[in-house]
Amino acid sequence: ALDTLRIALRPSYSGVALRLGSRSFHCGDSVLTRDIETLVDVLARAPRHAFEHPRTIRRDEAPGLGIAGLELGMTTSAFDLAYPIADGETLLGLIALGPRSDRRRWSVDEVEFCDRVGSRLALVAAREKLAAEVASLRANAAGSERLASVGRMAAGLAHEIRNPLVSI
Repeated sequence: ALDTLRIALRPSYSGVALRLGSRSFHCGDSVLTRDIETLVDVLARAPRHAFEHPRTIRRDEAPGLGIAGLELGMTTSAFDLAYPIADGETLLGLIALGPRSDRRRWSVDEVEFCDRVGSRLALVAAREKLAAEVASLRANAAGSERLASVGRMAAGLAHEIRNPLVSI
């Protein structure tokens, strides 16, 4: 199952980092990866209710959200937009976009596109999490069935041992 996902895009370079169980994958600029991890740390300290209805956060909106250090983190990391990928109240990852190469403000359509991409990634991550839980439950059920079979066999054996003693 996908544990974490971070995607960062700036005009001249990008970075992706994800973790699947004990395996990690990283591609892109290490400074960018550090910057996005810093922003994820800031968001991880946010109140859980902040991720109930995730949406793209503009840097200029960050002060009004009440998440300590978010504006500073976005400014320091040079990210204009951030979309927290969340499953309910759990932060799974982050999409962060840096300034446009022409320095224009991100349009409403572009922000809505980021919202759609982020919500799809959150759905994929939630589906992967559910698939991992189903696999775990199936494995537990198979183990329980084996234990039940051993228990039935032990009960039958105990019954066969006890029966000759009853006739005596």
